[in-house]
Amino acid sequence: MVETENFIKEIREEVRKDKLFKTLRRYRWILSGLIFGIILVVSGYEYYKYNRKISSEANGQLLFNYIESIENVTEEDLNVSSDSFVASIAKLHKAKLLVEQGNHDLAKKLYEEVIQSPGLDDFFKKYSILMLYLLSPAESLSDSNKIKSLDELSAPDSPFQILALEQKLLLFLKLNEIEKAKNYISLIDENPGVTSEQLERIKEVKELYGFD
Repeated sequence: MVETENFIKEIREEVRKDKLFKTLRRYRWILSGLIFGIILVVSGYEYYKYNRKISSEANGQLLFNYIESIENVTEEDLNVSSDSFVASIAKLHKAKLLVEQGNHDLAKKLYEEVIQSPGLDDFFKKYSILMLYLLSPAESLSDSNKIKSLDELSAPDSPFQILALEQKLLLFLKLNEIEKAKNYISLIDENPGVTSEQLERIKEVKELYGFD
């Protein structure tokens, strides 16, 4: 009885193996294609990572060399697209140098080019807007374009929100709009992202103007 059961099991096992081999033979081209496709995708992804790493290192070295000799080279010497990330960062460094040299007009031109760069991260565009404002801050509420820039920079999702609020505070102090200035002091004080340095500046303003 036991031998019969073992024999039946062996037969069933052989039948299963036979069906499996027939199925594999029938769909061998599909399976081969699937395996080849997986290998191709993995290889392609690894090549993409490698190529991106090499490209990043090359761009980094290019930018480093540019910054090291920034006084003597132009953006054209970078040999990259004028709208590329590397070119935009180079323009920001060049603009900073020009500001230090007192060439504000050319610095403004570079900041404006960065703002207009398609596909560039919003952080760098907002940074350029802030730099443009600081080069020529609003003198009155009639400077509508400059006030609009501060409104954009002081939005809740802006990385320069508190800096823009500080500029609004300075504007209203300059205009002797004390109540509005106090309002901006409160907005800065209560902002969860305010730094210790910014709080120290607000403290100095309060002491200078005798605010509670």
